[in-house]
Amino acid sequence: MFEQETGLQYFELLIKYMFSNVEDIATEEFHTIVLNTLPENKGEQMSVFTAVVQKEDTLYVAQCPEVGTASQGETIEEAIKNLQEATALYLEEFPMKQMARPIMTTFEVPAHA
Repeated sequence: MFEQETGLQYFELLIKYMFSNVEDIATEEFHTIVLNTLPENKGEQMSVFTAVVQKEDTLYVAQCPEVGTASQGETIEEAIKNLQEATALYLEEFPMKQMARPIMTTFEVPAHA
């Protein structure tokens, strides 16, 4: 559980930064969303990918930068679940030989840019 909690804390920080201009997501609500989107491991080997989620109008759009897949949903949870499904279907047809983990960082530009 230690690794999962550490991962959740990092993911929580990343999501809160991304949604810094949106209403604050409570920590308990965030943990519920993330835990409900974690796949159930049925004895098969699992790959870990990145989900970048943005609010656009009334929908949340989720993108996977490693694969290039995207999906959407009315909630963060739904957008991530739809992205998982889209990514799994894509990888069935176009398996990845090697996966490089993206480097995620932030940068600043002047407010008037």
